[in-house]
Amino acid sequence: MKHTFILFFLFVNVISYGQKGEAMLYFNNGDIKIGYAVLKGASDINFKEEDSEKNKKYSFKDLEKVELKNAFGIKTYRLINTKKRNKIELLAMEEVIVGKVSLYQKVNEIKATPNPNGGFYNTKARYEKFYFLKRDGESLAVFCASSKTSLAKFNKKMTEYFKDCPNLKVENFSSKSMGSLVDSYNIYCD
Repeated sequence: MKHTFILFFLFVNVISYGQKGEAMLYFNNGDIKIGYAVLKGASDINFKEEDSEKNKKYSFKDLEKVELKNAFGIKTYRLINTKKRNKIELLAMEEVIVGKVSLYQKVNEIKATPNPNGGFYNTKARYEKFYFLKRDGESLAVFCASSKTSLAKFNKKMTEYFKDCPNLKVENFSSKSMGSLVDSYNIYCD
């Protein structure tokens, strides 16, 4: 049993960060449900209309969007076609900025890594953000950076992505200021 437990953590050490709270589900058919929800994995959501009810699982494929309320406000999540390293997949992501270029983010929790001698290497939960950009009229959001992307790599990739706006000084930004970079592009670039 102990070996099975350790193998489980070896293969599953990154899971989606569970956003939870009051929610509104907007279905593709126009229906709206209000209640409580938790995002599960890349494309599912657990939902219940009353706190005392059992969760019902919904697929993001049936939803236009999900709005989750937390202490910081309301966050909108959508199922987005993404491209990362030539791999195309549908991911439920937070819609951070909507404009000529829209910014989406996916937050993953990096779990503790088991030590073969017993215990774990990393016992603190850490989170990594993955940023995707999508231009108006395009069908795919492309991976552009993570919260761990080096500044040099970030500047190179963003200079290429925003090459249609040479006045945008990409070197003044980092992955931590992704929102400011996208806002600047949407405001100052044609």
